[in-house]
Amino acid sequence: MAEITLTINGKEVKGETGDTILDACEKNGIDVPTLCHFKGLTDVAACRMCIVEIGEERVAINTACTTQAGEGMVVKTDTEKLNNLRKINLELLLAERNHFCMFCEMSGDCELQNLAYQFKIDYIRYPLLFPKLPIDASHKYIIIDHNRCILCGRCVRVCDELEGNHTLDIYYISKTYPHWNFY
Repeated sequence: MAEITLTINGKEVKGETGDTILDACEKNGIDVPTLCHFKGLTDVAACRMCIVEIGEERVAINTACTTQAGEGMVVKTDTEKLNNLRKINLELLLAERNHFCMFCEMSGDCELQNLAYQFKIDYIRYPLLFPKLPIDASHKYIIIDHNRCILCGRCVRVCDELEGNHTLDIYYISKTYPHWNFY
């Protein structure tokens, strides 16, 4: 693959043709927050946490995980505007479902919780929805707690892309609430 040069946060860095902006950032030790990204899976930009500013005069905001890095591209990953947008995204995720960390088995080892700390979320400005959703224990090896899900799609992509059998999917049972199903 051909090498490309781009500028990220004012620093000239190298990447390869075919890299996403997130790939280029990772290769150069630049941290970009993500929730739905998982090495080895197709990126879908579901969480919108990896947003970056691209350009100098006309700045566009795109997701780093799905935007191809290009020769001469100018990217910013850590601006006040981006961090405010990320904080809003996190607050909306936290408001949508029951994410009371002290009652969760993943407390202390949770990407969502870590990002909430990183972005100093100590209250949520939006109405808490917290619908009472079912826990699906119908599968022999997997339990899905719909009340804690952030709709990142990792579980669906693992079943489809790594296991090779599309046995899990997300579908909408109403305009508001998605539901997961084993096939």
